[in-house]
Amino acid sequence: MDTSCVTAAARTCDRIDAADGEIQAFVPERGRRERLGREARAADERWGMRPGGRRCTGSWWA
Repeated sequence: MDTSCVTAAARTCDRIDAADGEIQAFVPERGRRERLGREARAADERWGMRPGGRRCTGSWWA
């Protein structure tokens, strides 16, 4: 299973796109997918995967 932040951001955007027309819970944002993708890539570069396939998220192991 891919646990990258980029994958998580893409899945989140897919869920927003699929459901927001019905629930209307999000403010429209031009470029949301691109912005979240950039931020997710930066998080992956900063925290990345550690040996054993675990992600270091600050001071604890996920």
